[in-house]
Amino acid sequence: MQYKGLALFKNDLYVGELSNKDSYVFKLFYEKTKTGTYEISFKNKKYIATENIRSKVKYKVSCSQDNPRVAVHVSVIGEVKDASSVLMKGNTMKEVEQEWSKETTKRAEKMMTNFRS
Repeated sequence: MQYKGLALFKNDLYVGELSNKDSYVFKLFYEKTKTGTYEISFKNKKYIATENIRSKVKYKVSCSQDNPRVAVHVSVIGEVKDASSVLMKGNTMKEVEQEWSKETTKRAEKMMTNFRS
């Protein structure tokens, strides 16, 4: 069996799907996780695969009747599983963390926009 993504339903009717990468991000934002692998594009089209060891998610809701807002903070502990074309030296790990954060945030924001429509 191969996992390809996540089907979305509303009132028992199929309304869409999330890709494998999007379902990974959805799970991070939905609940604590202990597993998951995510591949990011790094400098010059090189790829790095990361694996979760554990994650936590916290929500902060600021209520206003006209414009409710939810801030989501995800904390992930993971490790680089495959970076064969990337030399891991100096500040490279910090750059990987920043790129991972940027990419997952971008995916999450796009997902939330799609969920609202």
